[in-house]
Amino acid sequence: MERRCPYCREKFKRLDRHLSGRVGCAAEARRRTFPGEVVAPTPSGGRLATPDDLGPAGARLWAAVVGEYALDPHQGTVLEAACREADCAEAADRAVAAAGPFLTGRLGQCQVHPGVAAARAARLAMARLVRAATAPTDEAA
Repeated sequence: MERRCPYCREKFKRLDRHLSGRVGCAAEARRRTFPGEVVAPTPSGGRLATPDDLGPAGARLWAAVVGEYALDPHQGTVLEAACREADCAEAADRAVAAAGPFLTGRLGQCQVHPGVAAARAARLAMARLVRAATAPTDEAA
């Protein structure tokens, strides 16, 4: 499956690195903005609009970050990806809570539920994406 950036439609391997890296679309967005240029305001009067399809965990994360930071549109894209990871972590936590943290394997051995690793990976990706979304840009530093 080919993965493309929702902001610039370029191919990527890791979205957090693509959006915050020196050669990613965040760098392209900075290159297109010139000093003294007025950036168009976001639709909700300076605040990014909440995506409609976020789950409860993603919506809480969105509200917390947007309430604390003033984000550019490309940072909003990174934040949206982080909110989706929060929703994945919450879904994995629900699956683990329903079945228990340990399962019995086909040979009778005790195994850790795969949702434990999925939740851990989603939280790690979420933390990296939030850090990338809230990091100060070169213009603000």
